[in-house]
Amino acid sequence: MKINLVKISGILGLILGAAALISISIYPAKTLLNSALAGIAFILLLIFFVFHYEAFKAFSRRRSTQLGLNSVLMIALFLFIVVVFNLTARQHYFRLDLSSTANYSLAPQTTNVAGKIKSEIRITVFGQEEIGRASCREREYLMK
Repeated sequence: MKINLVKISGILGLILGAAALISISIYPAKTLLNSALAGIAFILLLIFFVFHYEAFKAFSRRRSTQLGLNSVLMIALFLFIVVVFNLTARQHYFRLDLSSTANYSLAPQTTNVAGKIKSEIRITVFGQEEIGRASCREREYLMK
């Protein structure tokens, strides 16, 4: 009975971990939900690995396991870095004007005037109504 509960905790930990990753990518603002899913997944996986420590220890002593595990860990680390970079870039939108004439940058006088404004201002933007990802991104950028 104890072994079945431990196996179930491992499987449930993996499922909740995957759910946490999906939830973070879909609902980044729901930090309580994301943290709860990740925390419960971590605890369940920790229980699984504590009870199966000896099996992992014996399995990891083989040479083929060490080489294969090293490759898997390097791939997992690379994917983790890519995912973290992507999530960070998604949260912190940044744009540079690399044109030679700086056509798409604000003049220094404009940034000085805008920096001195103390009260709320209302800006009306006129443009074409486009349907698509670009217009949504521009709308979000203007609402900040």
